[in-house]
Amino acid sequence: MKLTPKDVVLAIIAVVIVAVIVIFGFPSQGQTGSTVTATLTIDFAESQAPAYPGNLTTWSKVDGSWTIASVPNAGHSIWVFENITSVSNCYGQLVAASNLGHFAMHVQNQTLGTFVDNIAGIQNEDPGAGWQYYINGVYANRACNLNAISNGYDVRWIFQLDPFLPGA
Repeated sequence: MKLTPKDVVLAIIAVVIVAVIVIFGFPSQGQTGSTVTATLTIDFAESQAPAYPGNLTTWSKVDGSWTIASVPNAGHSIWVFENITSVSNCYGQLVAASNLGHFAMHVQNQTLGTFVDNIAGIQNEDPGAGWQYYINGVYANRACNLNAISNGYDVRWIFQLDPFLPGA
């Protein structure tokens, strides 16, 4: 099969479009190139955390050392990592909290970014509930490694029911 000049032009245009999407669609992978200090919260909702179940547990840096305070929270497990420093995206914050809190997490690296499907042994359900995250109280609609954050931001991971399920 012989390519016509029109076919060659169309192929070049297609290559240019794909290159523009790759270069400009994901320019920094959600990082500003610096480190940030923010607060990360993990809200287990109806699930129980594997450590400090049913408590509000806070990791805080005091005089250069991390301290942990845990108080009963009516059976609702919430972990808060105050002023945690990491690369400047939501995934980096979660990794830093995982290292500090000594809990495992699992992610899937997908075409559109990193998808978190397990935090501290609490696995997404299909269908059902899953890990979602918010930045400064606003639902994040991008992969966590693609959302850049700045100093002082509040990143909150919540294990929540799928709002599109019947009865949810």
